[in-house]
Amino acid sequence: MDSEELIFRMALMQIDGLGPATLQELLHYFPEASALKSLQARDFVRTPIKLHKWLRRIPHEVAQWLPYAEEKFESLQTQSDTILASNDPAYPSRLSQIPDTPALLYAIFGCWRCL
Repeated sequence: MDSEELIFRMALMQIDGLGPATLQELLHYFPEASALKSLQARDFVRTPIKLHKWLRRIPHEVAQWLPYAEEKFESLQTQSDTILASNDPAYPSRLSQIPDTPALLYAIFGCWRCL
């Protein structure tokens, strides 16, 4: 997964009230999370009504968190940590089966294998 996508997911995780289950549901409809920054009318048609409030909020609110996410991403890169998105093949399969699967894992090499 490219760095822009990881940074965008990091920013999404900072939005107040957007929990892991709702974020995973949004990612079901938008596997590329960065697509949430430029939504069109057809995107509302193909998603459940309960997600519409998030589709309206995300483009505006994620912008305020992008600088923080970029800084955090750079910090993790310099520490040689691994960032795994929930749709990454290396994401722990047992963890992906829980209802509130984290959208991202920040893993220090070797530790995430225990999951």
